[in-house]
Amino acid sequence: MKNIFNLKLIPFLIFGSLFFSACLVDDDIVRDYGNGPNLVGFQSTSTTLTVEVGSAESSLGIPLRLIGPSVFEQNEDVTVEISVGPGSTAEEGVHYRLDSNTVQFDVPGGIDVVTGELPITILTEGINGPLENNPVLNLTITSVSSEADVVINEKTTTTTVTIEYINPEEETESSN
Repeated sequence: MKNIFNLKLIPFLIFGSLFFSACLVDDDIVRDYGNGPNLVGFQSTSTTLTVEVGSAESSLGIPLRLIGPSVFEQNEDVTVEISVGPGSTAEEGVHYRLDSNTVQFDVPGGIDVVTGELPITILTEGINGPLENNPVLNLTITSVSSEADVVINEKTTTTTVTIEYINPEEETESSN
């Protein structure tokens, strides 16, 4: 009976030793923490911009950010170019106006995350909201120019901007 009990422990001992050895750090693996590139991208993959119809055009911003291991040490400006992507239903000159397709990050050094905004003007003239289908604007970062090690963040390369028009008169009527 004692031999059977000892034989049952052997698989557990083998599994335990393999598990423990897998948890040990392999000295041959090179650890490269803090030496990767800095990343630039949109702050979110989707954004909704809400504006009132009948008001003057609204100047807003679509947030971007620059993060990475050496942003803290960097003190050089970074310029990002953005384009309107396929699948957009918002029409330039009808729903929106982009006064610039670039964002410049003024990187002062000494901070970990630098933010910027793509300026966008939402047009309301001739729009009777709310619309049955809100216009959608797909934006894509197409290039980054910088002397520093900055690349486009593949996870936040694009953002979908939904333009929502609201009519304050209809809201007050429905609340009565």
